[in-house]
Amino acid sequence: LRHARVVRNLARAHGGRPDVARVLPQPPRDLFAVALENAVEGCVHETFAAARAGHQAMHAEDLEVRAVSAMLAEDESRHADLAAAVHEWACARLPLHEAAAIEEARRAAWARLASHPPAMTPEAIRILGLPNADTHTRLALALAGALMTRAA
Repeated sequence: LRHARVVRNLARAHGGRPDVARVLPQPPRDLFAVALENAVEGCVHETFAAARAGHQAMHAEDLEVRAVSAMLAEDESRHADLAAAVHEWACARLPLHEAAAIEEARRAAWARLASHPPAMTPEAIRILGLPNADTHTRLALALAGALMTRAA
């Protein structure tokens, strides 16, 4: 909640009009479905979000963005660490073919992330300290290489 509040306030301070987050009830899912989502959203996207926020904390022109990004980098790192622990736990309990499918989904998520950097204006990159397209791709590939090698 703190994370959402801080980012919402920062967006508003810069003229943004963030939507209200809505959480929809979900039916119970089996371990494979939970592990699959965790591998993609947690192990890949939370890890990349931590790295991107760290980049912003060092490169943003706006000092408030730097401060918020430093806090977000810590939060996202904890989320990524939790996702990695859940991933290890879940894959150890799944049949080998399901664990292999999850690893393939994680590998594919890294590849998609690396090959689809968001389009950003030079002004947004400068003010917000976001990685440009080349840096985005290099960062995603470096993280994927390090983390997928460690998991093998």
